[in-house]
Amino acid sequence: MNFKLACKNYLQTVNIATLRSYGRALGLGKPTVLRKAELIDQILLVLCGEIAPERKKLGAPVKSDYVNPALTQRIQELRAEYLQEGERVAQKKSSKREDEEVVLQPLSLHFSIEFSTLTKLQKSRLTAFLKTL
Repeated sequence: MNFKLACKNYLQTVNIATLRSYGRALGLGKPTVLRKAELIDQILLVLCGEIAPERKKLGAPVKSDYVNPALTQRIQELRAEYLQEGERVAQKKSSKREDEEVVLQPLSLHFSIEFSTLTKLQKSRLTAFLKTL
């Protein structure tokens, strides 16, 4: 089982109100109009980095921004279980030895940006990206 499937199985056990508040916290646009299955799919896309969160501030203010800490803790546990450094993945390689295991190493990226030189759009996108980390 992989991270996405494990999260999907877990999120299917969570009630819709909790999923909506979690989706709102992740920055999904209009989580209250999505059905449970659609909401879970959108949450998974954000968690796996396949789409960026929208983080729009339009409309009425949110009545409650509470997110169940048990939900976020379980997602972090699943992330640690399936995506941590040194994760061993048994893959068949096209090399001479088919029974060889590949150890995936984490990627570290270091960069510096002078924030004052960015445009307003670049600043907002960078801020949204950093909030997802």
